[in-house]
Amino acid sequence: MTISLQDDGKYRIFDFEATHNHPLVDPSLSYILPSHRKINEAQTVEIDLADDSGIKPKLAYELTSRHVGGRPNLGYLQQDHKMVVDPETILWSILDYTILEILFIAIMNDMPSIDVEFESEASAYEWYNSYAKEIGFSIRREYLNKDKVTGQM
Repeated sequence: MTISLQDDGKYRIFDFEATHNHPLVDPSLSYILPSHRKINEAQTVEIDLADDSGIKPKLAYELTSRHVGGRPNLGYLQQDHKMVVDPETILWSILDYTILEILFIAIMNDMPSIDVEFESEASAYEWYNSYAKEIGFSIRREYLNKDKVTGQM
């Protein structure tokens, strides 16, 4: 596939090759793909019953997979089984992602960029020095190049 950015800001596909240049997923492994993993209502009930009976998720998954003739016939993975047993895991994964996203945005807002403006050279020096300490290096004024005529940095 050949794609080019046009003058109007839109992308245009110039060349498309419909044949794959790589092997597709082996059908015996297709049960691993997210689009093929589904837990039906009967399986959900079995998972809940096993959990209520005190059977650990790993053992319940193994038992259920043996009932249907192996993991490929089950239709879902062990991690999907755990999500049914412990929906709190789903909530925490969403919260963790949200918290990480918020932290990333906060960090990116505090990152230096081309359009950063400071009130004075001293405030710029202070900001960059504190930023440099955070990422692991320091700035020393005495090592900065000074203009030989004016003596300024």
